[in-house]
Amino acid sequence: MRKIFILCAGIVGLSVSGAYGDLRCAYLSDEGEVEQVDSIEKAPPRFRSRIVCAGGDSGIPSPEDVELEGTVRTASFVTDLGPIDVKWPLSVERCFGRSPARAVADAATTVNKALASARFPPEVKNGSRRWTLAFTDRAAALKQFPAALTIGGHPGFMLPPNQIYLIADFISPTCDQTGVADAVLTQ
Repeated sequence: MRKIFILCAGIVGLSVSGAYGDLRCAYLSDEGEVEQVDSIEKAPPRFRSRIVCAGGDSGIPSPEDVELEGTVRTASFVTDLGPIDVKWPLSVERCFGRSPARAVADAATTVNKALASARFPPEVKNGSRRWTLAFTDRAAALKQFPAALTIGGHPGFMLPPNQIYLIADFISPTCDQTGVADAVLTQ
């Protein structure tokens, strides 16, 4: 989870840097550092499968366009980070002790506290944008996302600057509504 956080933090920096420079892509180096480059081609070949780029067509549907089976729930709320729209299938709720929307709201509060207490540039601290999140199960993820993002069992990923995807089966493999699953979801 630490590496996911580091990469997401790097992507937040990428989004801000992208507004002021030409940096468009980021990857996590072997040392765990976020490295930024102008394009996939400028990254070392061994890291190209791990690179995340802002802009362009990723082949991944936006969170609001992710196809979910069964009853689909949505929630929208406003946070200090900006408005957040969350979408999930009802089947995902069986994996957690609370709703995905509640976990996202708690995570947004935690991120806001971290931003306020740490040394981030003003653009990051004071930035507000609309966030969209989609929770899926493993079957929907395998159908709609590139294999590199789903076969490794990664619990989630982000497309800069504001689209987040979470795969419930990789957050809570046993779907047993334990406190551990909720803690991982919030994290």
